[in-house]
Amino acid sequence: MSVSTSTLAPNPWLRILDALEKKINRHSYDTWLKPTRYSHSSGGTLFVWVPRPEFCQVGDKYADLIQEALDNLGLEYQEVKFVPPGDDPAETACNCGVCDVSPGALDAIVVGSGAGRSAASGLALGSDGIARSPL
Repeated sequence: MSVSTSTLAPNPWLRILDALEKKINRHSYDTWLKPTRYSHSSGGTLFVWVPRPEFCQVGDKYADLIQEALDNLGLEYQEVKFVPPGDDPAETACNCGVCDVSPGALDAIVVGSGAGRSAASGLALGSDGIARSPL
């Protein structure tokens, strides 16, 4: 039985970023691509989280290089969509790659007077998987 490349790599966007880093000058890469994060994939579409709506232009600016990376890596995505905060359906769940707990689940787990603070702590985990202190 053959396994597709996309099932072997849980984060195909990192593989694409690695390829792009070699082709784009350091300043542009650090400014426009490094802050992006893999969100999820659905069908033939790879969804990439961007920190602000202005970053959605990454798809237009680097379309040829992204497509080249997809082809060279053998990834079977037909489309890459860049989604800013608020537009990403995967934001409701932690996608850090370590846990499988959505932030809202803490409300049901933690009870008592500390429940609000615990839930706030859970929500402080950004959609990029980086924990941020709510304090």
